Amino acid sequence: PLRASNVIDDTNQRTLYEILQAPPTATRDELKQRFVTLSKTLHPDAQFNLNHQQNDTVTVPSTSSSDDPTFSEVVTAWRVLSNPTTRKEYDRTLFAAYITKDIERAASDVTSAAAPVVNSFFEKVALPALRRTTAAAAAAVSAATDDLNKKYKENDGGSKQPGVDFTEVVGAAFKAGANAGKVIDRMELEEKGEALYARSKEEMKRARELQRTLVGVVTDRIRLSLQMPKAVITSDEAKFYLERVLGNVTTQGMEESLMTEREQEALAMRRKVVGMKISALEETERGYEGLLQDDEKVKLEYEAMKNDVATAEKNVEAAIQSLEDAKAAIKRARLSLTQKKQAATALTTALYHYEPTYKRSAQSVSKKLDELTHHRETVRRALVNGNDNPEPKLKSLIGSIFHRSSHETAHDKDEEEETERRLMGEILEMMEREKELTTECGKARDRAVNLKATSKKLKARSEVLRQGLINGGGSGVTN
Repeated sequence: PLRASNVIDDTNQRTLYEILQAPPTATRDELKQRFVTLSKTLHPDAQFNLNHQQNDTVTVPSTSSSDDPTFSEVVTAWRVLSNPTTRKEYDRTLFAAYITKDIERAASDVTSAAAPVVNSFFEKVALPALRRTTAAAAAAVSAATDDLNKKYKENDGGSKQPGVDFTEVVGAAFKAGANAGKVIDRMELEEKGEALYARSKEEMKRARELQRTLVGVVTDRIRLSLQMPKAVITSDEAKFYLERVLGNVTTQGMEESLMTEREQEALAMRRKVVGMKISALEETERGYEGLLQDDEKVKLEYEAMKNDVATAEKNVEAAIQSLEDAKAAIKRARLSLTQKKQAATALTTALYHYEPTYKRSAQSVSKKLDELTHHRETVRRALVNGNDNPEPKLKSLIGSIFHRSSHETAHDKDEEEETERRLMGEILEMMEREKELTTECGKARDRAVNLKATSKKLKARSEVLRQGLINGGGSGVTN
């Protein structure tokens, strides 16, 4: 980046504008012209030819001096100033450098010790602040000025001289720098505005040329159309042709000023008649356009009505289909109802005829159940009391088996119920035990059958071995 100390180290160093020998307000074209002129005289080839001429002819005076810029300086200046971005940055830095020099001179008038402090301040604070917004720059300058006063007091050994205050000096300088930046921006905007204005003039000129070309093309097209029978021509085209052709020259190619008064009257009458016919055509076109608009509305309404009718027809078809489906469903429902009625009638008849059988069966079951209950009770009593057994030994055996049950029998109803529940529990446990024993018994039988079959096999093999020993003395032994 460009720095103030790099732009102007002393009052004798030239700026890029001075190298190109152009003012800071010069346009890019003017700077380019200066660059080309200086390049022709400062290029190394041009210098070589000039030196050669001086060696051949002693009377040729030298046009170069130590104050002239070098070709390299001219190229560098043109490279920076030809680019709008780098030129803007350089212009801001150049103004800031001028401001820095002014501040240093102002500070030197107060005290020579202040100049280095001010220079450092502007390199680190003022130059970056010039690129900030107005509010941010003002805050930065206010804070940096206080710091500058403090640093200067420290550099002066703590004994600051009365009247040495940088606040007003820096504030004024920064304000001048901000104004300079605004001037640069204004100049750039003016240059861009002028360039855009020049471009607008060129575009306007080109537009006029294109307009003239367009007028010629339209005129030729209308002229060709008029030569065709029943050609389609609008009132605007007719007006255009009347003004551009019949309004400038006569049908005979003569200037109107060279016509006789009678010819001029005839031409004016012709224009009037054609104008009236064009007016009638324009009126008819307006009426036709209106009818077209009305017709378009009618077409839209007609299409909308057609769509409504189509939708209504579809709705009717759907309703008819729904009605047919409903009729079919009703027919199927009636048939199903008839079938179910017939089935119900048949079942009712069968139930009527079967009811005596059901009653007889129920009576037989009830009677047989009573008989079964009676026999069960008889057997139970016989087993408990043993009264029906004539054999004394058998009676004694039965009594000993059921001794526990007879002992627990009580005349009290509550005790009988408790005893009955306990007996039922024991009976259920015994039934479970019976199931387990039955299962184990079945497994034992299966094992016995398997062992018996295995025993038969072993006996058969033993018999085979015995016969082999008897017959062959061991030759008949097999595995």
